[in-house]
Amino acid sequence: LISTHGSCTMSSARSPARCQVCWSPHDERIFARSATELKLYMVVQDDVKEERLTEIPSSLRLSDACYAKQICTVPEEDAHAALKCVSWQHQPDYPYSFAVGYNNGRVALKRFTINDSGAVVYAPLQAQALNPRGHRGCTNVSWNTLHPNVLAVGLERSRNDSSLLVLDTSVACDPTSAERHRQISAPLKAIGDAPLQMESKIMFDPGSNETTCSLSWIPATMHIAAGMISKTIKIYDLKDDLARSRPQMTAIHKAVNCLSFDPKLHHRLVSSAENMICLWDTRNFTKPVSFCVCMFVAFDRIT
Repeated sequence: LISTHGSCTMSSARSPARCQVCWSPHDERIFARSATELKLYMVVQDDVKEERLTEIPSSLRLSDACYAKQICTVPEEDAHAALKCVSWQHQPDYPYSFAVGYNNGRVALKRFTINDSGAVVYAPLQAQALNPRGHRGCTNVSWNTLHPNVLAVGLERSRNDSSLLVLDTSVACDPTSAERHRQISAPLKAIGDAPLQMESKIMFDPGSNETTCSLSWIPATMHIAAGMISKTIKIYDLKDDLARSRPQMTAIHKAVNCLSFDPKLHHRLVSSAENMICLWDTRNFTKPVSFCVCMFVAFDRIT
């Protein structure tokens, strides 16, 4: 799935806002859409006519055979912070849980649960989220699929602080029982932001202060790939305490954006640069095995 700037960029009065779409890892009917707000949608298989679709509030036409119905929204809270990146947590106990990164570096955990009364309510917590020192944006957030409470955070360049952190967020998780989560078809409400406090355990800090352009976990492992602004892709093995301070593999190439591993063949990695897509084989991580160039298109996200 490839998103381009031409089809996914939305604008606001403050500044252009990048529109992102991510599918639920728990329910194939559900996806999240984020620009200035984080919204949840459910795909409905119905060839509803266009005139009838306008009567359904906040709906999106996906194809002639289906449309998306909005089921919940988290409104924009901070007029001075723009939402930059979103990652859906692979946590069965919390099937509607997200990490959200902002352009001021703040990272918050947003959760939804079922509202018994059917009303949509948002109740933000007062505690602050993870705030790195200095004013620098959060470029990427990515949940690990093997350990659902492990979160990777990519940041813009800082002279003295690392731009890549891997956190154990279990200390920030709400102890809400899993029984509170019901069928996705029921109305949802947002129960607020579970803060990623500074006591969240930093599991990994390579000490690199250059901007992290993209992040991707190798599925079901503790290996993470990071695309750096220095035109390098680095793969770290977080299981190896002795070797994790330096990358296990490094490739030099300008295609360091939109990293994404094949969910079936874990040695296959895709990356992009402007209008180029590169396919890598990490068993021979010296140069791409294939690439394609698409004229007049700038890639925004590849999954």
